[in-house]
Amino acid sequence: MSSDCLNGGRCSDINLDFARSEWEQNRIQTRMALQAIWRLEIVILSGYAAFYGWLVSKFNAGVPPVGIEYILSISTIFCGLCLYRLKVDYSILKALGEYSGLLEAYIYGGDAQSKPVGWQKYLNDTSRPGREFPSVCRRYIGATITFAFLLFVNCGLTGWVIYLRFGDGGIQGFWA
Repeated sequence: MSSDCLNGGRCSDINLDFARSEWEQNRIQTRMALQAIWRLEIVILSGYAAFYGWLVSKFNAGVPPVGIEYILSISTIFCGLCLYRLKVDYSILKALGEYSGLLEAYIYGGDAQSKPVGWQKYLNDTSRPGREFPSVCRRYIGATITFAFLLFVNCGLTGWVIYLRFGDGGIQGFWA
């Protein structure tokens, strides 16, 4: 038995107090991370709704915007950057959840193996593969599908517009 735990398997008061404090701070950080993610998702989706509303109104008026291929290319790049930023935010959220699980095992179970080491040391000591893109995408599949679909639509629309504008699309008069 570890020297961190007393007779009967309960951990020492100092370590338990530290674990509780870390857990409370972790919960605050988790709440803040979730709120930031939700705000970012709302802004991105609202922005794209407004963008595509504007784009459709231009096409319905029969006047496609000047430089539409550049506008859509920038939109696609922006969408890719948003997807990457959300991956970063979700990987932080995933790490917070894993650390919270260790703290809870220590607090509630008296598990000396999950003795809290502090957030920074935890990040430095744990393997990064659990926070890599595929792992995060699997964990937060709903957001991944939503933003991957948005990226797919952007890429497809950009390619189609570039094809009509510069390729042999046969609808050159519409763009003239």
